[in-house]
Amino acid sequence: GWSHRNLFQGGVGYEVGGVWGTHRLGATTGVSWLGFLSPRARSRASLGFLVEDEDAYRSQEARIDLVQSFRPRRRDILNLGLTISNTNVERTNPDASGIPESEGRLLEIWTDVKWDWTEDPLFPMDGGYFKTSFTVAPADFFSEIPYVAVQFDAAGYRAPLDPVVFAGRARLGWAKPLGDSTEVLATRRFYAGGYNTHRGYGRRKLGPLDDAGDALGGEFVFLAGVETRFPLVWILEAAVFADAGQVWDVPQNATLAGLPLAVGVDLDIRTPLGPVRGGYGWNVMNRIEGQPRSIFHFGIGYPW
Repeated sequence: GWSHRNLFQGGVGYEVGGVWGTHRLGATTGVSWLGFLSPRARSRASLGFLVEDEDAYRSQEARIDLVQSFRPRRRDILNLGLTISNTNVERTNPDASGIPESEGRLLEIWTDVKWDWTEDPLFPMDGGYFKTSFTVAPADFFSEIPYVAVQFDAAGYRAPLDPVVFAGRARLGWAKPLGDSTEVLATRRFYAGGYNTHRGYGRRKLGPLDDAGDALGGEFVFLAGVETRFPLVWILEAAVFADAGQVWDVPQNATLAGLPLAVGVDLDIRTPLGPVRGGYGWNVMNRIEGQPRSIFHFGIGYPW
């Protein structure tokens, strides 16, 4: 992406960006200008088009975003947004079940807030953050696939044995269809499994799967993780971790009993852009049938 915060003078800027990945293709363009109520506020209007090509479905989404951002102090941020979109979801495997083929309009009113008191965003050793987001697509008003969703994320870091760092995280999310809708749109469900969520499973392999073993997502998610990070030599670091959690199709089926638990080790290389790390995880408790007992993973940056 590229952006210029004062391209048209007077604090009016322009931005353009795109993404091309294994499961995602998209482009966006927009303008931004100085916001109101605060010298650190900014407004943005953008147009975007996104294609998701997942194992269970393929979606196309055209959207308009209006966002008002406030930065009350340091890295804390509050976003208030309005998104108008049209989404088309098609099952990749016509014989599979669980992903409803949907097409329709959405008007989403959303907000997310993040309080961040980490002393170093790339290599945190102290502090933490708390983030909450809320989205509603009201029923009986423009939205053809209405729903409501809320998510909470928290993480903390301590180094009582400096330079050894103890880190922990938790995530809780809930979504619900509204009005005449019976299921949340596939692109708005929760998914887990992979480097940033649960390192005992492959990407999106934690939670409901269809007959072909493809991820269906769910309406309720709980994740928790802890790890200990410590230096080795030069720019090398290591970590030992434990990840637990699950995604459920509906909140009524959620339970803390029988959560899949994985433990593992990571090896990190410190770079100016953050750690580059790879590791290995073992599923030691409540392994999901058909999933591997152990798995490699790779990522850039810490999982949280």
